[in-house]
Amino acid sequence: MTAVTRFPSGGQYVDALQNPRLCFRDPELQTARLQTDALGRPKAISGNFASVFSVTTAAGTRYAIKCFTRNIPDQEKRYRAVSDHLRTLPHRWKIGFDYQPAGIMVAGQSYPILRMEWVEAVSLIRWIEDHLGNRPALFTLARYFAEMADDLAKAGIAHGDLQHGNLLVTPDGALKLVDYDGMYVPSLAGMPATEHGHRHYQSPSRANAAFGPDLDRFSNWLIYLSLVAISADVTLWHTLHEPGGEHLLLTDADFADVSTSTGMAVLMQHHVADVGRLAMQVADLATRPLSALPDLVPLPEISVPAPSKQAPAQTGLPQWMSGHVQQASPPPAVPVPLGEHHQLVQWTRISMLGLGIATALTAVMVAVTGLAASVIAGLGLAFALLTSRAFYTRLPEHKVRRTIADRRHQAHQHSTLAAKRTTSLEKQRDRLQANDTRQAHASSEEMQALRRRQRHELDVFDRTTTERVSQFDAHILSVSAKKREEINDALALLQQQYVIAYLKRFVL
Repeated sequence: MTAVTRFPSGGQYVDALQNPRLCFRDPELQTARLQTDALGRPKAISGNFASVFSVTTAAGTRYAIKCFTRNIPDQEKRYRAVSDHLRTLPHRWKIGFDYQPAGIMVAGQSYPILRMEWVEAVSLIRWIEDHLGNRPALFTLARYFAEMADDLAKAGIAHGDLQHGNLLVTPDGALKLVDYDGMYVPSLAGMPATEHGHRHYQSPSRANAAFGPDLDRFSNWLIYLSLVAISADVTLWHTLHEPGGEHLLLTDADFADVSTSTGMAVLMQHHVADVGRLAMQVADLATRPLSALPDLVPLPEISVPAPSKQAPAQTGLPQWMSGHVQQASPPPAVPVPLGEHHQLVQWTRISMLGLGIATALTAVMVAVTGLAASVIAGLGLAFALLTSRAFYTRLPEHKVRRTIADRRHQAHQHSTLAAKRTTSLEKQRDRLQANDTRQAHASSEEMQALRRRQRHELDVFDRTTTERVSQFDAHILSVSAKKREEINDALALLQQQYVIAYLKRFVL
């Protein structure tokens, strides 16, 4: 087969696939029904170097058909080697595929396709968003990812582009690895890499790395860190992941300069020790060449500290404000000197005994002498009480109680100020969050508008290019037909001249 250097665009594949019976070479695919868009045209999932279409055969088998828009050197050799190697592995994460070097016809030219097993699954980011807060499921997925990374390492192979778009999660929580364009297997040793992987998942040294089994090591550590961190603290997803972003928690900017990375600092200083240790490991690996990186070493389990059971009334502040508001210190205890304490106890006992005796005497005098004596006794009792009060104000007990009352008043003032400050900060936080939400919504709408514009411009470009190519093809056909006609006319003239010259040699 002649090597193809220029491949069709996604729009040209869409046009060709409107008639599967004519464009496919595979008899099973010729009877297939394609998934279509709202306009009834074949629905394409477009990537950097290919467009993928969903087809269902007459027998009910569903496939994903990958149509390439870029030439990959030695593509058939690479896919044959990957297929032969994966066929020997029993792992659940792989998918079946069949490389067909002349599988589709577009504008009279044959091009390769990849017929892949269809997997009912969702992308990694969508699965994470659907399971936020489900810590066991998230950590189980992190463990499955570590097992898959170990399978690849033990088999001596590397995917070459580990990222969220190439990791699918099935309804039962299993991982599926797709897109084997840049995969390394031992039989491809010595060949160059066909791609450098998604920039948000690759080490800064990836561009200079050789095509070999260590291509995935940094990506393994990075994806595992992200899954473990989200399972330990779901707020990290809302803090570090941008809605619609092509990354999990960290981007290539975080790896380029770890010392100035806010996201890396958040993870390295996280209160869950396992997250902090993993983040420091990734930060260190970002500074090393790929060949020097170790294989992923997963955690046996993650230790998440239980929330504190201390009563929040002691500080009066929510946990998110700790460190932002100066908390009022509790008033120090006021010790009572040992000698004064004994004096206080002794006086209290004497006072209570005297009051008891005076009360008893008053009752007896009322019973014996009548009302006048009781009045005198009452006056004596009042005098005794006033004398006790005057003497009590000079005792340590009164001073201690007065000091405690002052401390309580000061503590109440501090608590009131802290509560006002807390209310003010909460209102400020709500305003900031509302502004962030509005900005995020506006950015999302702007991004969607840009994407719609991009799709529209690409569609216009594809249609315009297709029309121009069709005109060129028609012109080429016209020129070819005219050339053939001129050749035939010239040949007929030569034949006539030859016959006349030949006949002249004979005399009748």
